[in-house]
Amino acid sequence: MADGAPKPEAYSEASLTHFQTVHPDFWQWKQSKRPVGIGLGLVTASVTGILLFYVVVVVLHVSGQFLAGLITAAFFIPFVLISRRGAGHFKTQWQMEGKLPTPTPRIGIDTSQDRVIDEDSSVLGLTRDLVESLGVEDFSVSQVLWKSTAPQSGRFAMIPPDGVVFGTNTVYLAECMEGRLSVDEWKPLIASALNYRKLGDRKISWVLKIVIPLVVAYAASWFMLPPLFPITHSCANGRCAVNNVAWEILITLGAVSPLALFGFFASTWKRFRYIADKQTADLVGKNRLVHSLQRVLEVSSPNRSYAQKRIDKLT
Repeated sequence: MADGAPKPEAYSEASLTHFQTVHPDFWQWKQSKRPVGIGLGLVTASVTGILLFYVVVVVLHVSGQFLAGLITAAFFIPFVLISRRGAGHFKTQWQMEGKLPTPTPRIGIDTSQDRVIDEDSSVLGLTRDLVESLGVEDFSVSQVLWKSTAPQSGRFAMIPPDGVVFGTNTVYLAECMEGRLSVDEWKPLIASALNYRKLGDRKISWVLKIVIPLVVAYAASWFMLPPLFPITHSCANGRCAVNNVAWEILITLGAVSPLALFGFFASTWKRFRYIADKQTADLVGKNRLVHSLQRVLEVSSPNRSYAQKRIDKLT
Protein backbone atom coordinates (compact mmCIF):
# COMPACT_ATOMS: atom_id res chain seq x y z
CA MET A 1 0.00 0.00 0.00
CA ALA A 2 1.40 3.38 -0.96
CA ASP A 3 2.51 5.80 1.73
CA GLY A 4 -0.18 8.27 2.67
CA ALA A 5 -3.00 6.05 1.39
CA PRO A 6 -5.82 5.49 3.87
CA LYS A 7 -5.53 2.18 5.69
CA PRO A 8 -8.48 -0.11 6.52
CA GLU A 9 -7.76 0.34 10.24
CA ALA A 10 -8.13 4.11 9.81
CA TYR A 11 -11.50 3.64 8.10
CA SER A 12 -12.69 1.35 10.90
CA GLU A 13 -11.57 3.75 13.62
CA ALA A 14 -13.13 6.73 11.83
CA SER A 15 -16.41 4.84 11.35
CA LEU A 16 -16.50 3.82 15.01
CA THR A 17 -15.83 7.39 16.16
CA HIS A 18 -18.47 8.73 13.76
CA PHE A 19 -21.23 6.46 15.09
CA GLN A 20 -20.30 7.01 18.73
CA THR A 21 -20.32 10.80 18.44
CA VAL A 22 -22.77 11.64 15.64
CA HIS A 23 -25.24 8.74 15.95
CA PRO A 24 -25.08 7.71 19.63
CA ASP A 25 -28.68 6.45 19.66
CA PHE A 26 -28.02 4.00 16.82
CA TRP A 27 -24.68 2.97 18.36
CA GLN A 28 -26.26 2.22 21.75
CA TRP A 29 -29.10 0.29 20.14
CA LYS A 30 -26.70 -1.77 18.01
CA GLN A 31 -24.45 -2.57 20.97
CA SER A 32 -27.45 -3.66 23.05
CA LYS A 33 -28.43 -6.13 20.31
CA ARG A 34 -25.11 -7.96 20.34
CA PRO A 35 -26.19 -10.60 22.90
CA VAL A 36 -29.37 -11.20 20.91
CA GLY A 37 -27.37 -11.50 17.69
CA ILE A 38 -24.92 -13.94 19.27
CA GLY A 39 -27.74 -16.07 20.67
CA LEU A 40 -29.63 -16.20 17.39
CA GLY A 41 -26.37 -16.74 15.51
CA LEU A 42 -25.58 -19.79 17.62
CA VAL A 43 -29.06 -21.17 16.99
CA THR A 44 -28.94 -20.64 13.22
CA ALA A 45 -25.39 -22.01 13.02
CA SER A 46 -26.35 -25.09 15.06
CA VAL A 47 -29.46 -25.79 13.01
CA THR A 48 -27.60 -25.26 9.74
CA GLY A 49 -24.72 -27.46 10.87
CA ILE A 50 -26.97 -30.30 12.01
CA LEU A 51 -29.13 -30.28 8.90
CA LEU A 52 -26.20 -29.99 6.47
CA PHE A 53 -24.20 -32.64 8.31
CA TYR A 54 -27.13 -35.04 8.16
CA VAL A 55 -27.82 -34.41 4.47
CA VAL A 56 -24.22 -34.22 3.22
CA VAL A 57 -22.35 -36.66 5.46
CA VAL A 58 -24.97 -39.13 6.69
CA VAL A 59 -27.25 -39.34 3.64
CA LEU A 60 -24.92 -38.51 0.74
CA HIS A 61 -21.71 -39.78 2.41
CA VAL A 62 -19.78 -36.79 1.04
CA SER A 63 -16.89 -35.05 2.79
CA GLY A 64 -18.14 -32.14 4.84
CA GLN A 65 -15.02 -29.99 4.78
CA PHE A 66 -16.86 -27.07 3.19
CA LEU A 67 -19.52 -27.00 5.91
CA ALA A 68 -17.47 -24.70 8.17
CA GLY A 69 -17.87 -21.77 5.78
CA LEU A 70 -21.63 -22.24 5.49
CA ILE A 71 -22.04 -22.58 9.26
CA THR A 72 -19.98 -19.41 9.80
CA ALA A 73 -22.16 -17.54 7.30
CA ALA A 74 -25.29 -18.79 9.08
CA PHE A 75 -23.91 -17.44 12.37
CA PHE A 76 -23.66 -13.90 10.98
CA ILE A 77 -27.08 -13.85 9.29
CA PRO A 78 -28.94 -12.59 12.44
CA PHE A 79 -26.38 -9.80 12.89
CA VAL A 80 -26.96 -8.62 9.32
CA LEU A 81 -30.76 -8.73 9.61
CA ILE A 82 -30.78 -6.92 12.97
CA SER A 83 -28.40 -4.22 11.72
CA ARG A 84 -30.46 -3.68 8.55
CA ARG A 85 -33.65 -3.30 10.58
CA GLY A 86 -32.07 -0.81 12.96
CA ALA A 87 -30.39 1.15 10.19
CA GLY A 88 -33.69 1.45 8.32
CA HIS A 89 -35.51 2.61 11.44
CA PHE A 90 -33.00 5.30 12.37
CA LYS A 91 -32.46 6.45 8.79
CA THR A 92 -36.18 7.07 8.42
CA GLN A 93 -36.23 8.98 11.69
CA TRP A 94 -33.22 11.14 10.79
CA GLN A 95 -34.68 11.97 7.37
CA MET A 96 -38.05 12.83 8.89
CA GLU A 97 -36.52 15.08 11.53
CA GLY A 98 -34.15 16.66 9.02
CA LYS A 99 -31.32 16.69 11.53
CA LEU A 100 -28.66 14.51 13.07
CA PRO A 101 -29.96 12.43 15.98
CA THR A 102 -27.63 13.89 18.59
CA PRO A 103 -29.51 15.11 21.66
CA THR A 104 -30.25 18.83 21.64
CA PRO A 105 -29.63 20.37 25.06
CA ARG A 106 -32.58 22.21 26.48
CA ILE A 107 -30.34 24.63 28.34
CA GLY A 108 -30.36 28.00 26.66
CA ILE A 109 -33.58 27.46 24.69
CA ASP A 110 -35.66 30.45 25.59
CA THR A 111 -38.52 30.48 23.09
CA SER A 112 -39.69 26.92 23.68
CA GLN A 113 -38.53 26.23 27.23
CA ASP A 114 -41.88 27.01 28.82
CA ARG A 115 -43.73 24.89 26.28
CA VAL A 116 -41.35 21.93 26.78
CA ILE A 117 -41.65 22.05 30.57
CA ASP A 118 -45.43 22.42 30.37
CA GLU A 119 -45.76 19.44 28.00
CA ASP A 120 -43.52 17.24 30.15
CA SER A 121 -45.37 18.10 33.36
CA SER A 122 -48.76 17.54 31.69
CA VAL A 123 -47.75 14.11 30.35
CA LEU A 124 -46.23 13.22 33.71
CA GLY A 125 -49.41 14.18 35.58
CA LEU A 126 -51.55 12.29 33.06
CA THR A 127 -49.45 9.15 33.44
CA ARG A 128 -49.64 9.28 37.23
CA ASP A 129 -53.43 9.61 37.08
CA LEU A 130 -53.68 6.66 34.69
CA VAL A 131 -51.37 4.50 36.82
CA GLU A 132 -53.67 5.09 39.77
CA SER A 133 -56.97 4.68 37.90
CA LEU A 134 -55.86 1.51 36.08
CA GLY A 135 -54.44 -0.03 39.25
CA VAL A 136 -50.93 -0.61 37.90
CA GLU A 137 -48.95 -2.04 40.80
CA ASP A 138 -45.30 -1.48 41.71
CA PHE A 139 -44.85 1.34 39.24
CA SER A 140 -44.32 5.06 39.67
CA VAL A 141 -43.07 7.82 37.39
CA SER A 142 -41.09 10.95 38.15
CA GLN A 143 -39.87 12.13 34.73
CA VAL A 144 -40.67 12.19 31.02
CA LEU A 145 -37.89 11.77 28.44
CA TRP A 146 -38.14 12.18 24.68
CA LYS A 147 -35.67 9.75 23.09
CA SER A 148 -35.14 7.56 20.05
CA THR A 149 -34.28 4.54 22.20
CA ALA A 150 -34.87 3.53 25.79
CA PRO A 151 -33.00 1.10 28.08
CA GLN A 152 -35.06 -2.01 28.68
CA SER A 153 -33.94 -5.25 30.32
CA GLY A 154 -30.26 -4.57 29.72
CA ARG A 155 -30.72 -3.51 26.10
CA PHE A 156 -31.93 -0.51 24.13
CA ALA A 157 -35.41 -0.67 22.60
CA MET A 158 -36.57 1.61 19.81
CA ILE A 159 -39.51 3.81 20.77
CA PRO A 160 -42.26 3.80 18.13
CA PRO A 161 -44.23 7.00 17.53
CA ASP A 162 -47.46 5.32 18.62
CA GLY A 163 -45.94 3.67 21.68
CA VAL A 164 -44.64 4.35 25.16
CA VAL A 165 -41.73 2.65 26.90
CA PHE A 166 -41.60 2.60 30.68
CA GLY A 167 -38.31 2.56 32.53
CA THR A 168 -37.31 3.06 36.15
CA ASN A 169 -39.55 5.93 37.28
CA THR A 170 -39.46 7.18 33.68
CA VAL A 171 -41.83 7.53 30.76
CA TYR A 172 -40.00 7.37 27.42
CA LEU A 173 -41.74 8.87 24.39
CA ALA A 174 -40.50 9.05 20.80
CA GLU A 175 -38.32 12.10 20.24
CA CYS A 176 -39.98 12.77 16.89
CA MET A 177 -43.38 13.12 18.62
CA GLU A 178 -42.39 15.90 21.01
CA GLY A 179 -44.87 18.75 20.65
CA ARG A 180 -46.91 16.88 18.03
CA LEU A 181 -49.88 15.66 20.13
CA SER A 182 -52.05 17.25 22.77
CA VAL A 183 -52.34 15.76 26.25
CA ASP A 184 -55.83 14.47 25.42
CA GLU A 185 -54.40 12.69 22.36
CA TRP A 186 -51.63 11.14 24.45
CA LYS A 187 -54.08 9.77 27.02
CA PRO A 188 -55.37 6.73 25.01
CA LEU A 189 -51.84 5.85 23.88
CA ILE A 190 -50.39 5.94 27.39
CA ALA A 191 -53.41 4.08 28.79
CA SER A 192 -52.95 1.33 26.21
CA ALA A 193 -49.24 1.04 27.08
CA LEU A 194 -50.11 0.72 30.77
CA ASN A 195 -52.73 -1.94 30.02
CA TYR A 196 -50.10 -3.79 27.99
CA ARG A 197 -47.75 -3.61 30.95
CA LYS A 198 -50.43 -5.13 33.18
CA LEU A 199 -50.62 -8.14 30.85
CA GLY A 200 -47.08 -9.21 31.83
CA ASP A 201 -48.15 -12.18 33.98
CA ARG A 202 -50.66 -13.24 31.36
CA LYS A 203 -47.96 -13.27 28.68
CA ILE A 204 -45.64 -15.41 30.81
CA SER A 205 -48.46 -17.84 31.59
CA TRP A 206 -49.32 -18.13 27.90
CA VAL A 207 -45.72 -18.95 26.98
CA LEU A 208 -45.37 -21.55 29.73
CA LYS A 209 -48.62 -23.25 28.74
CA ILE A 210 -47.17 -23.82 25.27
CA VAL A 211 -43.52 -24.53 26.06
CA ILE A 212 -43.82 -26.88 29.07
CA PRO A 213 -46.02 -29.52 27.36
CA LEU A 214 -43.78 -29.44 24.28
CA VAL A 215 -40.62 -29.94 26.35
CA VAL A 216 -42.19 -32.82 28.30
CA ALA A 217 -43.45 -34.47 25.11
CA TYR A 218 -40.06 -34.09 23.42
CA ALA A 219 -38.21 -35.61 26.39
CA ALA A 220 -40.65 -38.52 26.55
CA SER A 221 -40.23 -39.12 22.81
CA TRP A 222 -36.58 -40.08 23.32
CA PHE A 223 -37.75 -43.04 25.41
CA MET A 224 -40.83 -43.97 23.37
CA LEU A 225 -39.86 -43.56 19.69
CA PRO A 226 -36.44 -45.30 19.28
CA PRO A 227 -37.75 -48.78 20.29
CA LEU A 228 -40.33 -48.53 17.47
CA PHE A 229 -37.60 -48.40 14.78
CA PRO A 230 -34.81 -50.88 14.08
CA ILE A 231 -31.19 -49.97 14.64
CA THR A 232 -29.27 -50.01 11.36
CA HIS A 233 -25.58 -50.18 10.49
CA SER A 234 -24.06 -48.54 7.42
CA CYS A 235 -20.52 -48.30 6.09
CA ALA A 236 -19.11 -45.96 3.45
CA ASN A 237 -15.66 -44.58 2.63
CA GLY A 238 -14.13 -46.82 5.28
CA ARG A 239 -16.43 -45.54 8.02
CA CYS A 240 -19.29 -47.30 9.75
CA ALA A 241 -22.17 -45.79 11.68
CA VAL A 242 -25.04 -46.92 13.88
CA ASN A 243 -28.31 -45.23 13.15
CA ASN A 244 -31.96 -45.18 14.09
CA VAL A 245 -34.65 -43.30 12.16
CA ALA A 246 -36.16 -42.07 15.42
CA TRP A 247 -32.86 -40.47 16.43
CA GLU A 248 -32.74 -38.56 13.14
CA ILE A 249 -36.30 -37.36 13.58
CA LEU A 250 -35.75 -36.26 17.19
CA ILE A 251 -32.45 -34.50 16.44
CA THR A 252 -34.07 -32.60 13.58
CA LEU A 253 -37.04 -31.66 15.75
CA GLY A 254 -34.73 -30.54 18.55
CA ALA A 255 -32.88 -28.25 16.16
CA VAL A 256 -35.90 -26.84 14.35
CA SER A 257 -38.36 -26.53 17.25
CA PRO A 258 -36.63 -23.59 19.03
CA LEU A 259 -36.60 -21.60 15.79
CA ALA A 260 -40.22 -22.51 15.09
CA LEU A 261 -41.26 -21.48 18.59
CA PHE A 262 -39.31 -18.24 18.35
CA GLY A 263 -40.99 -17.42 15.06
CA PHE A 264 -44.41 -18.34 16.46
CA PHE A 265 -44.06 -16.15 19.55
CA ALA A 266 -42.60 -13.27 17.53
CA SER A 267 -45.51 -13.36 15.07
CA THR A 268 -48.24 -13.72 17.69
CA TRP A 269 -46.85 -11.51 20.47
CA LYS A 270 -48.69 -8.51 19.07
CA ARG A 271 -51.98 -10.11 20.07
CA PHE A 272 -51.38 -8.74 23.57
CA ARG A 273 -50.97 -5.25 22.12
CA TYR A 274 -54.39 -5.63 20.51
CA ILE A 275 -55.85 -6.95 23.76
CA ALA A 276 -54.51 -3.85 25.53
CA ASP A 277 -56.04 -1.66 22.81
CA LYS A 278 -59.40 -3.36 23.29
CA GLN A 279 -59.24 -2.76 27.04
CA THR A 280 -58.31 0.87 26.42
CA ALA A 281 -61.13 1.33 23.91
CA ASP A 282 -63.58 0.08 26.55
CA LEU A 283 -62.11 2.54 29.04
CA VAL A 284 -61.73 5.79 27.09
CA GLY A 285 -63.76 5.04 23.98
CA LYS A 286 -62.79 3.45 20.69
CA ASN A 287 -63.13 6.68 18.74
CA ARG A 288 -60.64 8.50 20.99
CA LEU A 289 -58.03 5.77 20.62
CA VAL A 290 -58.50 5.58 16.85
CA HIS A 291 -58.24 9.38 16.63
CA SER A 292 -54.94 9.37 18.54
CA LEU A 293 -53.51 6.66 16.30
CA GLN A 294 -54.62 8.56 13.20
CA ARG A 295 -52.90 11.67 14.52
CA VAL A 296 -49.70 9.65 14.93
CA LEU A 297 -49.93 8.61 11.28
CA GLU A 298 -50.44 12.23 10.24
CA VAL A 299 -47.40 13.64 12.04
CA SER A 300 -44.92 10.75 11.81
CA SER A 301 -43.52 8.38 9.22
CA PRO A 302 -46.15 5.63 8.65
CA ASN A 303 -43.57 2.84 8.26
CA ARG A 304 -42.20 3.44 11.77
CA SER A 305 -45.26 2.32 13.72
CA TYR A 306 -48.03 -0.24 13.88
CA ALA A 307 -50.62 2.49 14.19
CA GLN A 308 -52.48 1.53 11.02
CA LYS A 309 -52.61 -2.15 11.99
CA ARG A 310 -53.91 -1.17 15.41
CA ILE A 311 -56.60 0.98 13.80
CA ASP A 312 -57.61 -1.90 11.51
CA LYS A 313 -57.94 -4.23 14.48
CA LEU A 314 -60.10 -1.73 16.36
CA THR A 315 -62.37 -0.96 13.43
